[in-house]
Amino acid sequence: MERLHICYDFNFNIKIEAAKGRIYKRYFTSAIGRHYEAALWSLYFDLKKKRKKLISVNEVKVTRICFAFNEALASIKISLADYPPQIPGDLNAEVKHLPKKNNH
Repeated sequence: MERLHICYDFNFNIKIEAAKGRIYKRYFTSAIGRHYEAALWSLYFDLKKKRKKLISVNEVKVTRICFAFNEALASIKISLADYPPQIPGDLNAEVKHLPKKNNH
């Protein structure tokens, strides 16, 4: 089996705190990554730029494959059903590893 580099598009339903302290329990956004943890870090930095703080992840869905490359770095077409990503059972376990202090 050849080695593939696959990047997925994740849709997140999260709970955030805005810059002025307001808490939003259902905030929908998307992020891309090779796996759930990479997409979560990408989401964290996007929220940090917007001066928002991630509190918890309510739900995550994978919508599509953004791009995929084989060993020769040639773009290939694959389906999401053939190569689904690993999504952990506890979505908030990785949130604990994110930096706590968020400088607004």
